[in-house]
Amino acid sequence: MPSKNSKAVGVIKGGRVQGCGRMHALRNLNRHEKRHGKMFALVLVFILGAGVFGLHTYQNQQDNTIATAGSCDRMPIEEQSRGIAHGAIHINGNADFANQAGTNGWQGNGTQENPYIIENYNIDGNGGAYCIWIENTSLWFVIRNCTVWNATYIQSLVCGSGIYLTNVTNGTLTSNECFSNFYGIYLYVSSNNTLSNNTCRDNYYYNIYLCGSANCTLINNTCFTNRFSLGVFLVCTTNLIITGNTLWNIGFVIMGPTLENWNTHVMENNTVNGLPVYYYKNQNGGSVPADAGQIILANCTNMDISGHNLTNDSVGIQLGYSHYNYITNNTCASNFRGIYLESSSENRIMYNTCCNNLDGISFWRSHENVIVNNTCTGNNNYGIFLDESNSTIVANNICSQNSCGLGIYCSSNNSVTENDCWGNSDYYGVFMYQASNNSITYNECSGNHDGIFITDSSNNIISNNTCRNNSRGGIFQYSSAENEITDNTCNGNSYGIYLYNSFTNLIITNNNSYNSVDGIYLDNSSYNTVRGNNCSGNSYGISLLSSSNNNIISYNDISSSTHYGIYIVSSSTANIIHHNNFWQNNGAGKGVSGNCQAYDGAGGNIWYDSATKEGNYWSNWDGSGWGTASAYPIAGGAGAYDMYPLNSPVTPELSPIAVLIAALGLLCVGIFRRRKYRT
Repeated sequence: MPSKNSKAVGVIKGGRVQGCGRMHALRNLNRHEKRHGKMFALVLVFILGAGVFGLHTYQNQQDNTIATAGSCDRMPIEEQSRGIAHGAIHINGNADFANQAGTNGWQGNGTQENPYIIENYNIDGNGGAYCIWIENTSLWFVIRNCTVWNATYIQSLVCGSGIYLTNVTNGTLTSNECFSNFYGIYLYVSSNNTLSNNTCRDNYYYNIYLCGSANCTLINNTCFTNRFSLGVFLVCTTNLIITGNTLWNIGFVIMGPTLENWNTHVMENNTVNGLPVYYYKNQNGGSVPADAGQIILANCTNMDISGHNLTNDSVGIQLGYSHYNYITNNTCASNFRGIYLESSSENRIMYNTCCNNLDGISFWRSHENVIVNNTCTGNNNYGIFLDESNSTIVANNICSQNSCGLGIYCSSNNSVTENDCWGNSDYYGVFMYQASNNSITYNECSGNHDGIFITDSSNNIISNNTCRNNSRGGIFQYSSAENEITDNTCNGNSYGIYLYNSFTNLIITNNNSYNSVDGIYLDNSSYNTVRGNNCSGNSYGISLLSSSNNNIISYNDISSSTHYGIYIVSSSTANIIHHNNFWQNNGAGKGVSGNCQAYDGAGGNIWYDSATKEGNYWSNWDGSGWGTASAYPIAGGAGAYDMYPLNSPVTPELSPIAVLIAALGLLCVGIFRRRKYRT
């Protein structure tokens, strides 16, 4: 008999954390995956929070998200001989700039008319944090004709940058080549700078990254190819002039928690893969030309984005603060994100194909959107991902063969129905974290690691889903309360329904059959109602472990379990078990057999309804001892017993949907008869 005392999950320490810690919380949650030979390296892409947590938190979230994904798999280093070999340069403050200019013989005096000039250097970062790092300066300077490469150490503020400016103004970076770094050129809270005619290629994360920077000019730069398809990345920036830039196999990305981060830029004459970048701001109505290489909407309404093929361009379609738009029949493939909406509501996203991206379709703080009939397959992270996005309809989408099919993060009042979320074998068909009041119904969640995974979530309805042949759980719930799990089919998994550290949930009228371990498994979970379920052909029907107390288990059909129909151990007490049907569990056979069908090793549980003096139906009860402790003794060291075994099986309860169908059927019969008699 297999051991039933080992826990399958770890414990999150502490409550909800913000910023980059939110990702760490989810990674910690999944440390238990090690016992399955897996590590949870799922990239939870760009979870934004600048409006609440400040610019630095926002920027850290971006960096830390990317840093979780395969940081040991770096771009190859290509050595360059261009320029004069020079060590890494770090300048902190105007005085330091003047001193180093004198030491190195840099031309100029730091004025607008005569800027310092750093030129013609070849700087090998040697795996360090930077090649050129300038901070806290307001002097005028030019960095030109330099080759900066092989800065790859990311465990620092500088993040492995070819050129890194922080709190810097009045700089010009021109005609430099940046490659094989983690970041090519990185400006953090640095305004009034110019980047022109630079070539940034083969950098691991971003080729050009601006965060919290304003009034900068990016002109005639060339960027191509990096690990994450992130070309020019603009986070919390305002009033940029972006013209004449050429990007290959990557594109532009805009993010920011205010409207000004989206609609204050000038973006003209830029191309992605030889096709124009269409950036619209403050526009009502219209459509996007068919030759688009990338599409960005900022504060736009009632626009039509249809029939485009947008591949290898960072984010195919981006919307910020844009509402009532139609995004239909587009193909967005091999991007970082296929379609991304930020602070954009009441849009229609329909009949799009988003394949082989990191995320297929992703939303942040975007509400009341309709996401229908899209195909999101083969994505390395989520097929569809809702982050802090409420009141959205997600229906009839195919979210299959991704790492995770569909994610709902810190979101509420969404309707997720009739989606195909199968074959996401790394992780989950549907994933919910800190989500409430959502309706998850009629989805196909089969062939995943877990069909539906719920953590730190409450007041959700999980109903009429099919969760078959998942490698661990049909439905797996972790640290969650007051959810209704009803009328689901959870067959052929390891566990049909698994609750860990979960309380006051309803588990009603589910079909949990032929699972290799348990039909229903409660671990450290109390005050739950388990009622009207069918648990047939499992190793164990229903198990309670590790202080799972005060649960009510009633009106369930439990049959043909290899071992016990109900198994209670590990200080699980004060549970009430009554009006269940036990059929031929633990080898009990068709007739009276000495094998007991249930096990209680904890004690303090009641195996009958004290009010009605009715217990459970046992297919092998011999009819003797009714009303005494000898009527049906329960196996285990607790000395438990069912004093009031039932003579005949309990009539199974009908599910609410079955009751509704029956009522409608009777109504139709009544109408038919009335019409018949009238004729």
